[in-house]
Parts: sequence; structure tokens; C-alpha cells
Amino acid sequence: MSIMPRVAIIILNWNGWTDTVQCIRSVHQLSNADYDIVLVDNRSTDRSIENIRRFCEGTDEAEPADDTPIHLFELSEGEADRCRPDLSTYHQLDPRRRLILIKNNENYGYARGNNIGIRFALDILTSEYILILNNDVILNDREVLNKLVES
Repeated sequence: MSIMPRVAIIILNWNGWTDTVQCIRSVHQLSNADYDIVLVDNRSTDRSIENIRRFCEGTDEAEPADDTPIHLFELSEGEADRCRPDLSTYHQLDPRRRLILIKNNENYGYARGNNIGIRFALDILTSEYILILNNDVILNDREVLNKLVES
């Protein structure tokens, strides 16, 4: 049995926390055991970060998290870009119970916002593959990551 390569899933959010939560839920249904979700918030003004926190804590009645709470690792844009955060606890958690949130200083648009997450995934998480998902994507195939890395 071969070891699956590490995949970073980059999701960019801007004022769309409801879609983002649904996207995260669909990612958590994947069968691949070695992935990371890097959620990049492009300076939302609709309380997205607060609502995503509540979802992760399991305290949002409208969007409760499944099973146990999700450990949210929040980083400012500067922390994600200029330092090596201590992710020892992060790596011990099941991928379905962890989420990295990078909070951008401003809305950089689609390309630059995603590039911040990609750079973090490559430099800090040492991901072998990157999958960029729009926040309104719902994954219906539990094997999609396996199929992508096999091709």
C-alpha cells in the first residue's frame, strides 16, 4: 500500500461564510487521510470569521459542526507569510478536526488571495499537491483527492 501524498486544499472566502462552511463540510467527507484545509479570508466585512469560528466550535445553531469541534488555527497574513507557526498540535489532529485560517489585511482579489494560501501550503505545510476550491464548491465524490493524485 503506497502512502498518499499530502494535499493542501485552498479555499478563499470573502463575505461568503455560509457557502464556505458547506464547502468545508464536503471536504471533511473525503476518504483521503492526508489533506490540509487552508482557508484564506480576504478581509470579509460580513462577520465571516466570527461565524466560521462559531461553526468550528459547534456553537452555531444554523451551521453546527458534525461530531466534535474543529480546532481552528488562526493566523494573520503577516504570521502566515513571515514566521514559522508552531503546528505540532495541528499535525496530531485528524484532518476532519482541524482548519487553518489565514486572515488577510485587505481584499486582494482572487489570484493574490489564493497565492497567499498556496505559498503557506508549500512553504510551511510542505504540501505536494494544491487543490484550489471556490468556496461554493460541494465535493460529492469521497475519492476525488485519490483520483487527482493518481492521475
